[in-house]
Amino acid sequence: MSRLSLLKGSTFFIVTCLCILVQVGHAATEANEALYGYLTKFKGEVYASSNWYLNATVISSKLGTVLLEDFSDSKFELDGNKLMLTLKHEGARIEMGTIDESVIAGLAEGERALVQTQDTVKLTLIAKKSRPSISLGWGCGITGCDFKPRAEIKRKYLFELSLNDGQMVCLNQGYQSDRTKFYSGKCSK
Repeated sequence: MSRLSLLKGSTFFIVTCLCILVQVGHAATEANEALYGYLTKFKGEVYASSNWYLNATVISSKLGTVLLEDFSDSKFELDGNKLMLTLKHEGARIEMGTIDESVIAGLAEGERALVQTQDTVKLTLIAKKSRPSISLGWGCGITGCDFKPRAEIKRKYLFELSLNDGQMVCLNQGYQSDRTKFYSGKCSK
């Protein structure tokens, strides 16, 4: 076998592998998922937890679970069987989904239950930033002291949540330093 035919064969193999990797590596930028979090019954009232989650592994395995959490400018509340997000800086209340009424009625005093909204939210990845972060950790013990370098990737995201009633909420996870964590409407870069 000549070198030219060997080179042509290996080039074809490399190009084929790259095409397969590009097709397999391409991820979706949106997913329809239900919110899930905890409800707790205390003194006869049912309260929504301050943390709610969305599964974003369909978009990327690096995203995993997206955390929606209360901040000083927002709060998750339960209004009947509706999960509401209150945006204090905008003076707005947004319905994020409904929860099965039988689950709410079945909670015993002091019980905490993991629940899921009955309707889904369309989660769209609008933008992301990644940068490496390197740090040096050290510690001392009985056998002496040790220095260990740590390297990790810091990621910041901008997500858009499209709700069933047509409303949109932008979730800023560190991407825009001048914006709040949640704001209503479409995301703007």
